[in-house]
Order: sequence, then structure tokens, then C-alpha cells
Amino acid sequence: MAVQYAFSQITTTGLKLAVDAADPLSYPGSGTSWTDVTGNGFTGTISSSISFATTNRGALVSSNSASAVSFSGSAADFGQGSFTVEMAFLPSQINGRHWLYSKNSGSFPNFGAFITGSGGSGRLTAFYNVSSTISSSATTAVGSIVTGSNYVLDVTYIPNNIITSVYLNSNYIASGSANGLGSLSTSASLLLLNNTTASNAGSVGNLYNFKVYNPYINSSNIRKNYNSMCSRFGLPLALYTPSAPLLLDSYPGATGAYSLRLLQTSYTGNAIRVRRSSDNTEQDIGFDGNGDLNTGALLLFCGVGNGFVTTWYDQSGNARNATQTTAANQPQIVSSGNVLTINSKPRIDFDGSNDSLSITQFTYEASNYNSFVGQRTSAGSLLMGLAGNQYNFALWSDNNYYLQANTSGYQASTTTDTSTSHLLLTGLRESGGTQRIYKNGNQITSIFIAFSLNQNINSIGLYASSNFSNCRLQEIIYYNSAQENNRTGIESNINSYYGIY
Repeated sequence: MAVQYAFSQITTTGLKLAVDAADPLSYPGSGTSWTDVTGNGFTGTISSSISFATTNRGALVSSNSASAVSFSGSAADFGQGSFTVEMAFLPSQINGRHWLYSKNSGSFPNFGAFITGSGGSGRLTAFYNVSSTISSSATTAVGSIVTGSNYVLDVTYIPNNIITSVYLNSNYIASGSANGLGSLSTSASLLLLNNTTASNAGSVGNLYNFKVYNPYINSSNIRKNYNSMCSRFGLPLALYTPSAPLLLDSYPGATGAYSLRLLQTSYTGNAIRVRRSSDNTEQDIGFDGNGDLNTGALLLFCGVGNGFVTTWYDQSGNARNATQTTAANQPQIVSSGNVLTINSKPRIDFDGSNDSLSITQFTYEASNYNSFVGQRTSAGSLLMGLAGNQYNFALWSDNNYYLQANTSGYQASTTTDTSTSHLLLTGLRESGGTQRIYKNGNQITSIFIAFSLNQNINSIGLYASSNFSNCRLQEIIYYNSAQENNRTGIESNINSYYGIY
């Protein structure tokens, strides 16, 4: 799929049809063809009553009720199983019935959506018809659609679960159940802005884009798509409302928190700052509508080149951002236009040679907790979290785990580990003096120390001045207080997101 403004940050899984007047690869500003950019080879035919305008970066303007964009039945084979229709539009007239889209087979449409009303105000109805006796519809409230306003509409159809659901501007509005089961026809043409090409019941206004997903997309991806478009249409951002508390919502008080996911709902900053290889320009990258790293914005910025992290922002509220100003020493997150991942989640790669991120030094108390998520790249390599003049958490080249060390000695596990698997490592220094190391929720060592040992933390990925981390990191959390009663809850939250064990 072409990466242009209109499609750079949307959900692409299941995307079967995508046209946008803002994308020159989809519509160059003239002509009667509206080209799908998914690579599926679909092309819509635009009627002569539709013109192009640069409004909101590009719109097809329906000037009368005979307007239509037609995709042939052989090309627009949508309607079997579950699917979602998504479109952005602006009505300039509401007086009677105005169709937004339909798939017409026989004497009635298989599925569609239309606006009805008068005086510039109306309601929207979405429906599907399996047969003359099996159908479903969902209708918004009277006055929910008005002229002169932009809308992003998502309609999810699940025929075999007998439901149709409507979302306006990412908000769930209505749903309806059918009176039976069945599959929709696949032979009909798909029409935008009308019911049939011979009808005078078309929509009058602006059509910006149109997408079809098969199978359907969930509400999180609907919100993600909406947030990628809201600035274009002057609509408010849909704030992320998690289905469960985020990590730092449930377990507050972190002294340093670095992650490629959102860790607390009150955090309004970015995740990372990235330098692209093409021209060394830098840009902040935040989170999408699901609280994940905004990989769409990241790829749009980096293009087909590489991306390197110059800053990993601290989400704890203590402004202990981890930075690297030397380009050659910056860890990598994008390679040749692809986001680096573990388990489909973004990662930051430290090369074991010179990559590190510096933090303004702070003291890490003797009774505390830390955890990090990552993967070492080979057996015998170094996997570290934060490090200062003493390494405080490492899987050293002898394949033993170390929680802390200085000139007074060190503590290590009694077993070795040569695996290169995805790890959640937890270091717990309890208030009574016991130190414990956990790997993927299981304790691997327990050591009692009778002395207090504080740490001076000043970097990620570097111990002293020459020992560099050779690993892939996704998240590091530090607490300056004992967290033995919260360990299982913190680990469960992390594992639920990253799927480690």
C-alpha cells in the first residue's frame, strides 16, 4: 500500500479498499477514476456531477442528488463475513434522503447507510439485508447529523452475529440486531454517494475518503483511525480510555519510567524522539489512540530509511529523560522503513558497541524495585537496564544475573542462562535487606545483604565507560521504594501487554 498522508497512520490489517481524495496516488485532482491504494486493483468511476476541491487536503464534492462513485461487483466483493465500512464526509444539504454508500443487488441494497431529515438536520441509518426477511439496522438520534460539519463514520457489520454497529467520530452511537442469520450477496456493485446510478437520492456534500475492512476492526482501531484524521477535519482528538488501569495508574510513584507504550493516563508527553537517516532531522513520536507507540507517525517520518532514538522520555513525571546527542551512539528503532519489533511490539536495539542513552544522575536508594523488558541478541552478551558507576542490573557475559555491584562486591544468581528469549527481569531489593531476582515471574535467586547500597544512575545501556548493552529493550521501570507487595501485579500488567511468558 502506498504510504501517503491519508493512510500513513491507520490500521492496515484487513484493509481491502482504501480511496482518499487527499492522496495523489488515489486521486490526482482530476479525472473520473478513484483508485484504491491497497494493491487490490480496485478503481471507482466518478460521475460528471462530482468535482474536486482542496478542502481539508482533498474532497470529492457532490453537487446534486445524481452524484455517484461506482465500484463494479466483480471488484467490490465485500459483504461476506464481518466487515467495517469507514468514511469521512461533510453534508452540505439535508432535505429528504441522502445516501452515503450502498451495495445494491436486486430490488434492495445488501448494505448501506443514508441520512434522512430536513432543514439541515437529520439522523443516520446503517443497515444490511441478507434477504427480504432477514435484516438489521441501526439509527442515530434525530439531529445527530447537521450540515456544514465533518464526520468520520464507521459502521461494523457482523451478519452471522446478527448485529450492525455505528460509530461517529470514534464514539459508539447505536447498534441493531437482525431477525435471523445468513451471508450477504457478493455480486452487487458498490456505490458511494447514492443508491443506484439511476437514482436521484444521492448525498450532497463532500466525500473525503472511503475504506472497507474485512474482517471488521474493533473500537480501538476505529479510534486509532479517527485520531489519524481528526486534525485534518478540525475534530477533537479522541482521548485514550483504557479498558483496564495502566501500569503507573495502578502502581504510582515510579522514579523513572521508560516505555514504548503509555504507562499512565495523565501523561501527555511523547514516547521517544527519533532521528531519521535520510537527512538527520529529528521528530517526537507519541502514542496512538490505543496507547501504543504511534508507529504510523514513526514510519511516515522515517520513510524507507532508518530511525534512531535520540531521547527516551521519562513517563514518571520526574523529567529524567534518557538522551544521546552523538548520532553514532544512538540505538535504533526503524530499519529500512520497518519498525523493529518483538512479539509485534516495537523495540529499541542497542548494538553492544557504543549505543547508550544518558540520564542526569540521580541516587537510587537501597530499598527499591526495578524491572525491564527486553531480549539479549546472543548468548554471552550483556543485557542491562539502567547503569551508573556500578551496574545495578545485568546479565553479564558469564551468563549470570547481577542485581548490583560496586567495589564492595556483587550479588549474582547461582545458575546461568544462555537463552536469548524475550525476558521480563525484575530486581527487588526489600526493606529488610533481602535481594531477589525474578525472570518471567519466577524467582531465580535470593540473597541477604547486611549493608546499604545506593546507586548513582546515569545511563541506559552503559556500565562505567566501556561496557555497552547488546540487547533489545522495550520498557524499564524504576521505583525508589520497596515494592515486594506489588511485584506480581506489576509483572502481570507488563506480561499482559508484551506477552512474554
